Amino acid sequence: MYLSQHTQPAQDVKVRRVRGALRVIAALGVVVAIVVFALFLLVAQPGEAPGTSGAYQYAKLHVTLYGKMAALSHHDVLKTTEPLTCSDGVQNFTCLLSKTDITPVLRELRKIDAAPEVSPVARRWVLVLDFNYTDGTWRWRNVTVVRGWELKWNNQTAYVFQAQIKKSLGEMVKINDELSEAFLIRRELKNITAVAVYADKIAIGTSNGTATNGKGKPDHKTIERIREYIRKRYGDVIVEVYYTPGATPVIGMAGG
Repeated sequence: MYLSQHTQPAQDVKVRRVRGALRVIAALGVVVAIVVFALFLLVAQPGEAPGTSGAYQYAKLHVTLYGKMAALSHHDVLKTTEPLTCSDGVQNFTCLLSKTDITPVLRELRKIDAAPEVSPVARRWVLVLDFNYTDGTWRWRNVTVVRGWELKWNNQTAYVFQAQIKKSLGEMVKINDELSEAFLIRRELKNITAVAVYADKIAIGTSNGTATNGKGKPDHKTIERIREYIRKRYGDVIVEVYYTPGATPVIGMAGG
């Protein structure tokens, strides 16, 4: 479920400041650009990203544990999301959501000379800060945790939570690339203005809709047509369709 945008599970999340900044960004018509912030802060990209065969070398170049895991996930070696802002209702921290348990994560990290200490974390749920493209705000999303782990390595602490996520980062990279080409280059569906992904959600902007009192609403038939197109190709996936009048086509994604 999504918690109210006014909910602040931990006091040190500066959600209000982020909201204000995002409203300015939205007004400039480039709201999808915000999705790059998480991975670019935590995964400094040293030049052009290599292909899958160079995924391990690419991950070795990153200095943080989150960066190494995200680099491996970017190339679909691991099945996790990018690093996300999370909360337990008391304090905020960074975490990864994972399709798998911790075993493949540790196995792949060892291949790049990172062997963290691991201890289980007893948690049934975690809050994940999620971006709502429709109104340009951050909201807390409640995610059910299957199992959780704390990883310690090189004076760093990371958290990985196994959860029922729809898609991992590597899968979302591929989807983002394919949909961007289909919608913004080949124009297989008309009036698509933006393609973005965040965590395991796909967000599509369309100029088909209406605006009342500054609030836009996409056309219902357009929403269904976009969702049907995506689900036919990628199965059960979270799709948000939002209204972006007259915007220049924009491509955005976390980690891309």
